[in-house]
Amino acid sequence: MVIKLKPYGEYKSTLIPWLDKIPSNWNVKRAKAMFNKMNRPVRDFDEVVTCFRDGTVTLRKNRRITGFTESIKEIGYQGIRKGDLVIHVMDAFAGAVGVSDSDGKATPVYSVCIPKEDLNNYYYAYIVREMAKTGFIQSLYRGIRERSSDFRFEVFANQSLPIPSLEEQEQIVKYLDFQLAKINKFIKVKKKLISALKERKQAVISKAVTKGINPNLRMKPTGNEWIGDVPEHWDMVKLKFLTNRPFQYGANETGVEFSEGLPRYIRITDVTLDGRLKDKNKLSLPIEVARNFILNDEDILFARSGVYGNLKVSHYNN
Repeated sequence: MVIKLKPYGEYKSTLIPWLDKIPSNWNVKRAKAMFNKMNRPVRDFDEVVTCFRDGTVTLRKNRRITGFTESIKEIGYQGIRKGDLVIHVMDAFAGAVGVSDSDGKATPVYSVCIPKEDLNNYYYAYIVREMAKTGFIQSLYRGIRERSSDFRFEVFANQSLPIPSLEEQEQIVKYLDFQLAKINKFIKVKKKLISALKERKQAVISKAVTKGINPNLRMKPTGNEWIGDVPEHWDMVKLKFLTNRPFQYGANETGVEFSEGLPRYIRITDVTLDGRLKDKNKLSLPIEVARNFILNDEDILFARSGVYGNLKVSHYNN
């Protein structure tokens, strides 16, 4: 079923910082007039509910069971009920806002909200996520560490929000849910295609570098399991005999702030899995420290720990 929204005939300006116009029949109120912050006691059988950055609010076990920091003492935990609007105080800027699909309990870093009047919580989850997408929430916290916020209920409560009729809220939610489901399905298909193409790409590269590009050549075994057979006229030589200088470990130093006047300090985390050099979070090394580790054009860098096997070909000096 395709849901079509009727176009609005007239719009009006607002004083909402992140939203300049709304349909003329919509109202505007501060969130404190629309929502109460809950602080329910936790029940013995309640399980942990987590608010994720993609807007999913569900029992932790429904998403994954590893990769979380476990609390030894659940100090300040609060009860959550299915249908509650949940806002992650520290991660709201990144979209960690949604409606819980489960009863349970959660950390006090969440604002658990219920409407004071007839409102659609799913609509207002979309609204707060839109506030995040525009950068408005992050803009409130310039002094806080990068990629974090402190979007407490008191701050949320002071924000002005648009209010369509309840019927319109429900129509908008149905429309968005339908459209996003289609888009997510398309993304899933594309991801599978991209994964298959990456495998094909690697297979083509592997065959070319280990078998050559002439399929009619006679082959010989190498005794090396990962290489297998190679063209009969190829030689097998250890890598150390192909270099013009001995292998060398990189610098094990603490970098300094990046400067064009200093050598760039390339770390494992600076190289992507496909061998590209990232342009963010760059560091440098002082000349006296970097002197013994200067790269020449077409030097090959191997990662020997962490993402071992990752490599990068240097295309510049210094």
